[in-house]
Amino acid sequence: MPIESITTLAFAVQSNPGVYVVLVGSGLSRAASIPTGWEVTLDLIKRAAIAESQQSVDPEVWYRGKFGKDPDYSLLLNELGKTSSERQAILRQYFEPTDEDKATGKKLPTTAHKAIATLVAKGFIRVIVTTNFDRLLEQALETEGVMPMVISSADAAQGATPLAHTRCTVIKLHGDYLDIRIKNTAEELSSYDQRFSALMDRIFDEYGLIICGWSGTWDTALVQAIQRISTRRYTTFWAVRGIMTQAAQDLARLRSAVVMPISDADVFFKELLDRVLSIAEFGSEHPLTTISAAASLKRFLQDPAKRIDLHDLVINEARRMKSEVDSLILPADAPTKESIFHRLQQYEAIAERPVAIFSNLAFFAEKTHHPLIVEAVRWFISPAQPRTSYNVYLNERLHSAVLVFYAMAVAAVRGDKPELLKLLFLDTKVRKYENSPEEPAICHRLSVHVMDHGIAQTFPGYERHRAPMADRYFDILQPMLANIFPTERDFASTFHIVEVLASLSYLDQILKLGETHPWAPAGRFLYYDRDTPDTVYRLKAEAERDYAGSTIGRSGLFLSAERFNIVYQRFTEIMTEYPRY
Repeated sequence: MPIESITTLAFAVQSNPGVYVVLVGSGLSRAASIPTGWEVTLDLIKRAAIAESQQSVDPEVWYRGKFGKDPDYSLLLNELGKTSSERQAILRQYFEPTDEDKATGKKLPTTAHKAIATLVAKGFIRVIVTTNFDRLLEQALETEGVMPMVISSADAAQGATPLAHTRCTVIKLHGDYLDIRIKNTAEELSSYDQRFSALMDRIFDEYGLIICGWSGTWDTALVQAIQRISTRRYTTFWAVRGIMTQAAQDLARLRSAVVMPISDADVFFKELLDRVLSIAEFGSEHPLTTISAAASLKRFLQDPAKRIDLHDLVINEARRMKSEVDSLILPADAPTKESIFHRLQQYEAIAERPVAIFSNLAFFAEKTHHPLIVEAVRWFISPAQPRTSYNVYLNERLHSAVLVFYAMAVAAVRGDKPELLKLLFLDTKVRKYENSPEEPAICHRLSVHVMDHGIAQTFPGYERHRAPMADRYFDILQPMLANIFPTERDFASTFHIVEVLASLSYLDQILKLGETHPWAPAGRFLYYDRDTPDTVYRLKAEAERDYAGSTIGRSGLFLSAERFNIVYQRFTEIMTEYPRY
């Protein structure tokens, strides 16, 4: 007996958090007694006709006869309400519940809306695309404690935070009901602004799809956006109630979609949620969420009697991350920029919880915890057995570990524990290759070791960046460490300090090997350091005033002030070889 399609979907969603996009249409809102935009338009025309003593007319025919054109939502609303407040008052009756509606459950989030919101709150879904104008999804998400980023216009699409960096993004393709620019007519639905088209192309290329409540009949631009993308990285699952329209059948065939007959959206999304949670609970080694795990860590750090619990939590988390990285089978096909970036996102998802735990460990740890830190880091910092002939995939496997490595270093400096940098950079040993001798982690665990500069510049949003991997690390870690850094500027300042110290320490190791042409990596500090004086100068000046009490001196990265001065002199010479210093 074959496995049910919804079970297949549940396994896909649970094992690939954030990879599937939910695409919902009017079918979801109609269940909440919310009219479509076209239905609102016809009702407004009917009311206008009645106001002009036309009691029984075809709304479309009457509008064309009076205005000589097809019904236009925006123009009609501008005629009926001369001010923004008047227009909003007209629209609220269609989308916002009255007391009577609330008593009967109308115009409120349905079971489907709530199930989607729970999937988001638990980290399984991050992007929702909808053709609906209402705010039921946003209401359901806020009830779950999720404040989504909402994109409802081309302007918003252009300036939006990258999807990978938000907890949830709701993309309202046809607009919001309080914005008269919403799309209704066949002409309006025939094309998107280029900024919206670019966003949708990226989504349909990089994500899997879960479609429900959308017929594919009227939204020509959306159909074309799906048709444009020929890649099939992830499956398209299409939940259908009743008979599938011909347009939907054609599109499902093109996408090789798994078509799932359903009784209604409420039952479908509720069952999907239940199965995803059941799979997650059954297969999860630790039921702790990221937040509760970090909270447990802080509690164990404060109580010496909890040292065994602390050890188990930290080591098990390190082992879990290593296991998840090792379980990702490396592609056998030749790498493409799309496949490389997709793997990068998978490693970033794996690192999310370890970043929270180990950054807090570095921030709050005392010297008595140093052996535990070294033991934990050694669990995941070294590579496992290679299973591919492509070096780009092998190097990329370091991404999760190096993200945590950077997070710990930044948290240590923020917590005024620069001595932890020596523990991470020098005392932690790794191998470049499986049979290579062990060397300090700083030699092989920087962002430049994860991805080649040229390849990193092909990633979406990083095409023109001069330090693309450093910028990627900054963009990923900054929101993750928001509990430690009150502002982005605070984070940037500390991140640049870590970059400079890492580069100096790396150069020190290279110089010890007697390299004829030593090299040191330049991070974003070289291009985006906004402090005056800049980080490099400030660290040097601080060391000159009081080396033993300075950040560099306390870090223990250099044997003496004299050795630091030698390395610093060569470092400044190397930095001048970059495009800007």
